[in-house]
Amino acid sequence: MDANCQIARKRVIHTSFIVKDIYESIQGFLDLYGVGPWFVFEHYPMKNMRYRGSPAALDFTVAVAYSGAMVLELIQQNDDGPSAYKDVVAKRGYGFHHFAIASHDFDKDLARYRNLGLAVVNEGASPADHGGGRGAYVDTSAKLPGMTELMEIVPELAAALTEMEATAANWDGTDPIRVQKFSREHS
Repeated sequence: MDANCQIARKRVIHTSFIVKDIYESIQGFLDLYGVGPWFVFEHYPMKNMRYRGSPAALDFTVAVAYSGAMVLELIQQNDDGPSAYKDVVAKRGYGFHHFAIASHDFDKDLARYRNLGLAVVNEGASPADHGGGRGAYVDTSAKLPGMTELMEIVPELAAALTEMEATAANWDGTDPIRVQKFSREHS
Protein backbone atom coordinates (compact mmCIF):
# COMPACT_ATOMS: atom_id res chain seq x y z
CA MET A 1 0.00 0.00 0.00
CA ASP A 2 1.26 3.53 -0.80
CA ALA A 3 2.98 5.07 2.23
CA ASN A 4 0.86 8.23 1.80
CA CYS A 5 -2.35 6.23 1.98
CA GLN A 6 -3.41 5.07 5.43
CA ILE A 7 -6.95 4.05 4.38
CA ALA A 8 -7.36 0.40 5.33
CA ARG A 9 -8.51 -2.14 2.79
CA LYS A 10 -12.05 -3.50 3.00
CA ARG A 11 -13.06 -0.86 5.54
CA VAL A 12 -16.35 0.99 5.61
CA ILE A 13 -15.10 4.57 5.40
CA HIS A 14 -18.37 6.45 5.66
CA THR A 15 -22.11 6.20 6.05
CA SER A 16 -24.19 8.37 3.75
CA PHE A 17 -27.66 9.88 3.85
CA ILE A 18 -29.74 11.53 1.14
CA VAL A 19 -31.32 14.72 2.42
CA LYS A 20 -33.83 17.19 1.06
CA ASP A 21 -31.95 20.25 2.35
CA ILE A 22 -28.27 19.82 3.12
CA TYR A 23 -27.86 22.97 5.20
CA GLU A 24 -30.93 22.18 7.30
CA SER A 25 -29.57 18.67 7.91
CA ILE A 26 -26.12 20.00 8.82
CA GLN A 27 -27.72 22.35 11.32
CA GLY A 28 -29.54 19.40 12.87
CA PHE A 29 -26.26 17.50 13.37
CA LEU A 30 -24.65 20.64 14.82
CA ASP A 31 -27.56 21.38 17.19
CA LEU A 32 -28.36 17.84 18.32
CA TYR A 33 -24.95 16.15 18.31
CA GLY A 34 -22.30 18.87 18.05
CA VAL A 35 -20.80 17.10 15.04
CA GLY A 36 -18.57 19.29 12.92
CA PRO A 37 -17.05 21.02 11.24
CA TRP A 38 -18.86 20.19 8.02
CA PHE A 39 -17.00 20.34 4.73
CA VAL A 40 -19.50 21.16 1.98
CA PHE A 41 -18.77 20.73 -1.74
CA GLU A 42 -21.52 22.51 -3.68
CA HIS A 43 -22.31 21.27 -7.19
CA TYR A 44 -19.52 18.67 -7.00
CA PRO A 45 -18.27 18.16 -10.57
CA MET A 46 -18.00 14.41 -11.11
CA LYS A 47 -16.66 13.51 -14.54
CA ASN A 48 -17.59 10.70 -16.95
CA MET A 49 -20.85 10.10 -15.11
CA ARG A 50 -22.91 7.07 -16.03
CA TYR A 51 -26.30 5.95 -14.79
CA ARG A 52 -27.02 2.25 -15.29
CA GLY A 53 -24.44 2.10 -18.08
CA SER A 54 -25.52 5.20 -20.02
CA PRO A 55 -23.90 8.65 -20.00
CA ALA A 56 -25.59 10.96 -17.50
CA ALA A 57 -25.31 14.37 -15.92
CA LEU A 58 -25.70 14.78 -12.18
CA ASP A 59 -25.72 17.94 -10.07
CA PHE A 60 -25.34 17.30 -6.35
CA THR A 61 -23.93 18.82 -3.19
CA VAL A 62 -22.09 16.72 -0.63
CA ALA A 63 -21.19 17.48 2.99
CA VAL A 64 -18.76 15.48 5.11
CA ALA A 65 -18.02 15.54 8.85
CA TYR A 66 -16.07 13.37 11.24
CA SER A 67 -17.48 12.31 14.59
CA GLY A 68 -14.46 10.63 16.13
CA ALA A 69 -13.38 8.02 13.58
CA MET A 70 -16.87 7.83 12.07
CA VAL A 71 -17.45 9.77 8.85
CA LEU A 72 -20.93 11.05 8.05
CA GLU A 73 -21.85 12.15 4.56
CA LEU A 74 -24.95 14.07 3.49
CA ILE A 75 -25.96 14.35 -0.16
CA GLN A 76 -28.53 16.62 -1.77
CA GLN A 77 -29.31 16.16 -5.45
CA ASN A 78 -29.79 19.58 -7.06
CA ASP A 79 -31.43 18.44 -10.29
CA ASP A 80 -34.11 15.97 -11.37
CA GLY A 81 -31.94 13.69 -13.49
CA PRO A 82 -31.85 9.93 -12.96
CA SER A 83 -29.43 8.78 -10.27
CA ALA A 84 -28.79 6.32 -7.47
CA TYR A 85 -30.07 9.06 -5.15
CA LYS A 86 -33.39 9.49 -6.95
CA ASP A 87 -33.83 5.71 -7.11
CA VAL A 88 -33.62 5.38 -3.32
CA VAL A 89 -35.75 8.45 -2.56
CA ALA A 90 -38.46 7.16 -4.92
CA LYS A 91 -38.31 3.71 -3.29
CA ARG A 92 -38.31 4.68 0.41
CA GLY A 93 -37.79 8.41 0.88
CA TYR A 94 -34.91 10.43 2.29
CA GLY A 95 -32.50 8.90 4.78
CA PHE A 96 -29.80 6.25 4.70
CA HIS A 97 -28.35 5.66 1.22
CA HIS A 98 -25.02 3.81 1.31
CA PHE A 99 -21.89 2.60 3.01
CA ALA A 100 -18.62 3.54 1.29
CA ILE A 101 -15.82 1.01 0.91
CA ALA A 102 -12.20 1.95 0.18
CA SER A 103 -10.81 0.48 -3.03
CA HIS A 104 -7.11 0.18 -3.78
CA ASP A 105 -7.77 -1.79 -7.00
CA PHE A 106 -10.92 -0.21 -8.42
CA ASP A 107 -11.19 -2.23 -11.63
CA LYS A 108 -10.78 -5.54 -9.79
CA ASP A 109 -13.19 -4.56 -7.00
CA LEU A 110 -15.85 -3.29 -9.41
CA ALA A 111 -15.53 -6.47 -11.51
CA ARG A 112 -16.05 -8.53 -8.35
CA TYR A 113 -19.36 -6.79 -7.65
CA ARG A 114 -20.45 -7.19 -11.26
CA ASN A 115 -19.51 -10.89 -11.16
CA LEU A 116 -21.78 -11.24 -8.14
CA GLY A 117 -24.62 -10.03 -10.40
CA LEU A 118 -24.97 -6.67 -8.66
CA ALA A 119 -26.04 -3.65 -10.69
CA VAL A 120 -23.77 -0.62 -10.94
CA VAL A 121 -26.19 2.27 -10.66
CA ASN A 122 -23.92 5.34 -10.94
CA GLU A 123 -20.24 5.66 -11.68
CA GLY A 124 -17.89 8.53 -12.39
CA ALA A 125 -14.63 10.21 -11.41
CA SER A 126 -13.69 13.17 -9.28
CA PRO A 127 -12.18 16.18 -11.05
CA ALA A 128 -8.45 16.02 -11.88
CA ASP A 129 -7.55 18.59 -9.23
CA HIS A 130 -9.16 16.28 -6.63
CA GLY A 131 -7.12 13.30 -7.82
CA GLY A 132 -9.45 11.88 -10.47
CA GLY A 133 -10.41 8.95 -8.26
CA ARG A 134 -13.28 6.84 -9.51
CA GLY A 135 -16.39 5.89 -7.64
CA ALA A 136 -19.39 3.65 -8.23
CA TYR A 137 -22.65 2.93 -6.45
CA VAL A 138 -23.44 -0.77 -6.45
CA ASP A 139 -26.98 -1.86 -5.60
CA THR A 140 -26.44 -4.12 -2.59
CA SER A 141 -29.93 -3.46 -1.19
CA ALA A 142 -30.95 -7.13 -1.47
CA LYS A 143 -28.40 -8.00 1.26
CA LEU A 144 -27.80 -4.69 3.06
CA PRO A 145 -30.01 -1.76 4.06
CA GLY A 146 -28.75 0.28 1.10
CA MET A 147 -26.20 0.64 -1.64
CA THR A 148 -22.43 0.32 -1.44
CA GLU A 149 -20.15 3.02 -2.79
CA LEU A 150 -16.81 1.80 -4.06
CA MET A 151 -14.30 4.66 -3.66
CA GLU A 152 -10.95 4.53 -5.41
CA ILE A 153 -8.35 5.69 -2.90
CA VAL A 154 -5.96 8.08 -4.60
CA PRO A 155 -3.33 10.13 -2.71
CA GLU A 156 -5.39 13.35 -2.95
CA LEU A 157 -8.44 11.68 -1.38
CA ALA A 158 -6.39 10.04 1.36
CA ALA A 159 -4.76 13.40 2.18
CA ALA A 160 -8.11 15.22 2.22
CA LEU A 161 -9.67 12.63 4.55
CA THR A 162 -6.66 12.77 6.87
CA GLU A 163 -6.83 16.58 6.96
CA MET A 164 -10.59 16.61 7.65
CA GLU A 165 -10.19 14.05 10.45
CA ALA A 166 -7.42 16.09 12.09
CA THR A 167 -9.44 19.29 11.76
CA ALA A 168 -12.45 17.63 13.41
CA ALA A 169 -10.32 16.19 16.23
CA ASN A 170 -9.11 19.69 17.11
CA TRP A 171 -12.34 21.56 16.32
CA ASP A 172 -13.28 24.23 18.86
CA GLY A 173 -16.76 24.87 17.48
CA THR A 174 -15.83 27.83 15.31
CA ASP A 175 -16.47 27.94 11.56
CA PRO A 176 -18.88 24.97 11.64
CA ILE A 177 -19.69 24.96 7.90
CA ARG A 178 -16.85 25.24 5.39
CA VAL A 179 -18.02 25.55 1.80
CA GLN A 180 -16.23 24.93 -1.48
CA LYS A 181 -18.31 25.96 -4.46
CA PHE A 182 -17.80 24.60 -7.95
CA SER A 183 -19.17 25.97 -11.17
CA ARG A 184 -20.97 23.54 -13.46
CA GLU A 185 -18.09 23.95 -15.93
CA HIS A 186 -15.34 23.05 -13.39
CA SER A 187 -12.82 20.58 -14.75
